[in-house]
Amino acid sequence: RIGYACANDVIAKVMANYVSHSTGSPVAISQRAAAVALSGSQAEIETMRQAFEQRRNYIVERMNAIPGVSCIQPEGAFYVFPSIQSTGLTSDEFCRRLLEEKHVAVVPGNAFGACGEGYLRLVFANSDENLKEAVRRIDAYVRKTYPDMK
Repeated sequence: RIGYACANDVIAKVMANYVSHSTGSPVAISQRAAAVALSGSQAEIETMRQAFEQRRNYIVERMNAIPGVSCIQPEGAFYVFPSIQSTGLTSDEFCRRLLEEKHVAVVPGNAFGACGEGYLRLVFANSDENLKEAVRRIDAYVRKTYPDMK
């Protein structure tokens, strides 16, 4: 992966120390691809940004409309991290049941550490059609499995 960050000197040093121990240098082809992307037309990037923003807004709104689920709107990336704590299931169990019953694959929040327990990670870097179907299935699963959830 290639990315960048803006930070003050203190934070930049801490970030550099962390990154130097957790990643290696990107391969030459990735470096060249990044250079082309940064020097190319920004119009396509803006079009993609707008599409991701619309998808993010859609999925956050729809997840918050599901009884017992709450989802904070992220300011970056293409993931949302809705809470499913009110179901009483672990993240692993909820994800397993959702996959088995509704054929929707999501990542359990505990994959990101103990603080992620009770959450799911959903990616919205997908087609609008696929996102709408996935959210429809998640909604149907929760409403059927937890009919008394508010």
